[in-house]
Amino acid sequence: MISSIGKYVLIIVLLVGGVFLDLRTKQWAKDHLKGRHIVSLVPGCVEMGYTENRGMVFGIFNHDSHAQKYISGLTWVRAVILLAVTVFITVQRKKSLLYLLPFMLIWCGALGNLIDVFGRGYVIDSIHIHAGKILDWPFFFNIADAYVCFGMAILLLTGITARKN
Repeated sequence: MISSIGKYVLIIVLLVGGVFLDLRTKQWAKDHLKGRHIVSLVPGCVEMGYTENRGMVFGIFNHDSHAQKYISGLTWVRAVILLAVTVFITVQRKKSLLYLLPFMLIWCGALGNLIDVFGRGYVIDSIHIHAGKILDWPFFFNIADAYVCFGMAILLLTGITARKN
């Protein structure tokens, strides 16, 4: 069993490491993919490209300058939500790491994208997934988006299974 101090150190390392990985992959995309053609990592499944998302998640309102005025106001709402998740993790820190994992993923994703928005004015997206012509996810996303989606999926799945038990 891990000690309390060891657990808190692990939580901090996971949070900082998650945000660092997100920010590094975005910088890599900017340095190596900006202005270039899309690169196929796994043919027919995973591609890498470069987009600057000035809208919302998955590029919603990315090219709508009127909507972007309202989105900038929502950025502060997202910052308040990030603060609430930070407080929640801090208050619940004695719970198991598995319990905290989805909240930590959401925290990493939210912080990574907020750092981009406040630092650059946009979020760098670079990953595109599809399964041939069967499934073609129409948006580019980034590691931070994946963190949030996985965190929310874990919360939904654990909430659904908890109700059945």
